[in-house]
Amino acid sequence: MILWVFRKYSIKIKELYLNNMSDIFKKAVGIPLEVTKNMTEIYEDEEFAVRENRKALQKIKNKKNVKTLEEQTKAAELKFKREQHLYESYDPSSFETKLRLDVLFYENLFDSLPEIDNLEEAVASFYRTVRHLYEMVNIKPKNHKDISTNLLLESVSVQGDKFKKIVMEHLNNYFYRLSPAKRKEKYFAESEGYATELIGMGVDPNEATVMAIKSCILESLIQNIAMPKQVRSRIKYLCEDRDYGLVFDQDKLKNLWEQFNQKSTQMARIVAVAV
Repeated sequence: MILWVFRKYSIKIKELYLNNMSDIFKKAVGIPLEVTKNMTEIYEDEEFAVRENRKALQKIKNKKNVKTLEEQTKAAELKFKREQHLYESYDPSSFETKLRLDVLFYENLFDSLPEIDNLEEAVASFYRTVRHLYEMVNIKPKNHKDISTNLLLESVSVQGDKFKKIVMEHLNNYFYRLSPAKRKEKYFAESEGYATELIGMGVDPNEATVMAIKSCILESLIQNIAMPKQVRSRIKYLCEDRDYGLVFDQDKLKNLWEQFNQKSTQMARIVAVAV
């Protein structure tokens, strides 16, 4: 390698030197003109060979790095099999238990409300989407951290107190502890659209602002009750992961996730009226 580099640069130096010599001087010292021409050609041939070798090696390297679609799919399948061990698999009976608890939550909250058209269907539609999401990502349904299955054995009064406590603690932490100015500063961007909509329906501007901010705050509670943050984070990741799309129907998952967020917003607006 060292000899090749030395030779390469020796030829180059000689070439430059000889090219700068006048033809008359070359003739005078007895150097044939063909010599400089041949030396240049030799140098150019070597440079060309080096470039072509590099190109060939790069093509081989690139070919090795490119996986076929089948290979990519198999790699993705193995990846998700490994990751699935981090979660318990979907269990229909667990979802049924969860549904009973969550429906009790809404029944207690809505008990004080006047009859609202399609209220039951709104809850049912929301939980159909929740069930489809749990099924599709194959994760065992989880209850809210403060809602235990033991609550099913308690009286209606105890259940009601528990559910109302969960809601009020959430509102105290994120709404009542903040001054009106702080609430507006923190939630204005999220709540502005709904507040404007309520004002357009004839609601007092101050009441509309309070209702819209409450709805934004309660939406996170609604989502936490339906599925913990860990599960939601997993779904968001799968919606964006290219490998997931190689193995599963990613468009369907994205559509369900969008429905979940839209329905969470509608559920939060109903709950905001109840509290």
